[in-house]
Amino acid sequence: MKADKIAQLRAWLPIVESCTAEILGTLHGARFDFKGGAYEMRLAGVAGTSTMSRDAAKESWLRLARRKIARTEAGRS
Repeated sequence: MKADKIAQLRAWLPIVESCTAEILGTLHGARFDFKGGAYEMRLAGVAGTSTMSRDAAKESWLRLARRKIARTEAGRS
């Protein structure tokens, strides 16, 4: 993953952590969908999914974004 993409993900983390799913969709352009029995949140090229709720999809997005950042940083070391 490129350094600028990682920087973008890092910038999104505190925003996503502090906002509700509704605010993320309305103000920040996150896309939420329900398909195949799962909620999905897409933002900054990352998609989080959950069968429970949009908020759970948001938490899934956070986990995946952090994992992508950590994997990229581990590859650079």
